[in-house]
Amino acid sequence: MRPEEGLQELLQQVLQELSFGSVILTLQDGRVLQVEKREVFRLPYAASKSAAAASPDTAPVVKRILAALGTLAYGRMELKVQGGKVTQVETTAKLRGSDWQGMDGDGI
Repeated sequence: MRPEEGLQELLQQVLQELSFGSVILTLQDGRVLQVEKREVFRLPYAASKSAAAASPDTAPVVKRILAALGTLAYGRMELKVQGGKVTQVETTAKLRGSDWQGMDGDGI
C-alpha cells in the first residue's frame, strides 16, 4: 500500500467517525507527518438534528483534500467538521529559509 492510500483510508475513517470538531494535517517536505483529531461533544440540549443524520460519503471530499495537499510543501491544513460534514478547510503554508536564498544576501 502506498502512503497516499493509507492517508486516504485514514481520512475517510476519521471523517466518518467525527460529528463535531476538526482534523489537522501537518506537512513537511510535501508529506503528511501528523494527523490530529479534535472531537467536540455537544450537550444534549445543544445538539442539532444534523448530528443524528447518517454520515455522508466522504470519498469525494477526501479526494479534494488530497489534491489540495499536493500544493503544500510545509504547513498545516485544518478541516472543520459540523454535523458530520466538512464545512471549512483552512490551510497555512510555510516558506522555509532555503526558499529565500539569493534575495538581498544569504536569506532572511
